Amino acid sequence: MKLLIKNLKKRFLVNKKLQNIKLLLLLLIYSLNIALCEGSPSTAHDEYVLTEEMLAKHPIVQAVRPLVLEHQQGISNDDEYKPTDVEMDSNSHAYSVSSIVEWYIKPYKPIVLCKNIDSPKTFLNEDVLNSFLDSIPTPFINCSFAKSVDLDEEEKDSPKVRFISCALGNHKIIIFAAGNHNQEKTSYVPIEEQKSNIIYVGALLPESDYSKLRPALFSAIAGKVGDQFIWARGTQLIRQPYSEGTSLAAPRVTGVLSRLVGSFPNLTPQEAVKIVFLTATRSDFYSTGDQEVDLYLYGAHGALDPKRAFDFASQFIEARRNKIDLTPQQFYVASQPEKLPYQLPKTLRERLNFMAFLEESHSHEESNEEEKKVQESLERMGKDLDIGVLCSQPEEFFIPNDLYALTMLMKKSQDTACLEKLIKKTFKPEIRSAKGWTPLHHAIYYNSFILVEHYTKALPTLVNDKLNTEKVTPLLIAVWDQRPDLDIVRFLLDHDADPSIKFSMISPNLNPIEYVLINLVSLEKTNTEEKKEEQGKEVGAFKKLALLFFEHKNYESQKCFPEYTLEEFAQDIQLNTKYPDFYETIIGKQRLN
Repeated sequence: MKLLIKNLKKRFLVNKKLQNIKLLLLLLIYSLNIALCEGSPSTAHDEYVLTEEMLAKHPIVQAVRPLVLEHQQGISNDDEYKPTDVEMDSNSHAYSVSSIVEWYIKPYKPIVLCKNIDSPKTFLNEDVLNSFLDSIPTPFINCSFAKSVDLDEEEKDSPKVRFISCALGNHKIIIFAAGNHNQEKTSYVPIEEQKSNIIYVGALLPESDYSKLRPALFSAIAGKVGDQFIWARGTQLIRQPYSEGTSLAAPRVTGVLSRLVGSFPNLTPQEAVKIVFLTATRSDFYSTGDQEVDLYLYGAHGALDPKRAFDFASQFIEARRNKIDLTPQQFYVASQPEKLPYQLPKTLRERLNFMAFLEESHSHEESNEEEKKVQESLERMGKDLDIGVLCSQPEEFFIPNDLYALTMLMKKSQDTACLEKLIKKTFKPEIRSAKGWTPLHHAIYYNSFILVEHYTKALPTLVNDKLNTEKVTPLLIAVWDQRPDLDIVRFLLDHDADPSIKFSMISPNLNPIEYVLINLVSLEKTNTEEKKEEQGKEVGAFKKLALLFFEHKNYESQKCFPEYTLEEFAQDIQLNTKYPDFYETIIGKQRLN
């Protein structure tokens, strides 16, 4: 900063008036940068103020350096365990994560270990891994390596499992970033008795006015691990390359736990975890009105509250001088007011924010009871919303993420014409919602031809836009549905949507045509007459969709199948076996093309 100001003074010395104006602008921008990163100074979650206060009030008297495990491609020597000082340009993710931990435990630094989590050879020698873990005095391990902790049966011998098993066997406490794809849970636990030694952390982001923190639309929710789930702010500290994510929420929990144990040596690591859970706040969350659904969404605790955790720990240590067997739970019950339940949203703005979260935080494909209840809560909120009042709001009332909240209304409301008029008037074609979706992406997800036509004509380049976290084009969204709208797909193709663009969200290296054919083949045969009729409609829809691609004037065989022919691909997925007549039809179309 000193160098920056020095250069500015030199640059603007010629015109003092201009210099003063520009320096004022610089200070304004710098202040905004702090606000964007950490929230305004008035918020109860301003961690810059809190952390400075903790540093002064609760100095570390016993060094506790947590381990930060980070994923890094290209590391080949898997038997070496050499902690490293990461730089921003060498591993920006590791730098972002470790610097947050460092802020909480300074003057100490975390131990950073970068390993290739994708390599099957990583952590293969468990004796070496156990020896390394045993040599680290810290009980806490931060895992923000952007790898899901949900493990299928075939992954039981993966590097992730080997590390988790060894770490828990060495009595470590693992703090996992829960994930950034709004999945239901991260729930792998090798041994039930070790469950309490794994913590999952979801991400909070500031609301648009920075008055409160709310669960991020991208964050994983608690799901089935509610007892071990906590939320924390998922934003950067100043000058970090990664701006948001659960990867930045987990190190806040790791940092607070580490400093608690370092500042209060009489606390065990498990007691520190209990204190963090007990003092978590529920003020950042809206309730569905159903306690079971709330627990499924948020878990049992709420959001990390560093100041309250330290104040409580200090009081607890003092109280335990007189009662040596006192536990954090007993002291909390005796000394603290009962934790408030999650609160219902009250204003229209709060309801829209909550509907956006519910829309993005549950799976439409899952049919378990919990997901059904989330959907019911969302639909109930939609029914209680007055569409007339909503459509009468001024343009400045709305924010881009309202496009998520409007999804259920567009699919269920009887007054879609009013909503379509509102959306066209309010949301400019170039804006983007939380995941980077444009209004055209949302319009296709709504299945609204009127909106698709409006936004395609307003900004034609959107038809092949994939500048979003999922790297999906509008055309791909159009073919996701089990009953795709052929008119929308045809309209996109007529306006130069490229069917050869591959995507990696669901299956790697597939374009929309390949996706449609694989979906067709994967439909399982059913026995009941009712389901047979339903499935017949799905099969017919996918066949019509595939033919639409092959018959379109813009279809280019070589571009869509550059590495293998359509015939080879179709045979590889056994389309010729399951639907031989349809296979002959599309191969015939291909030859004519």
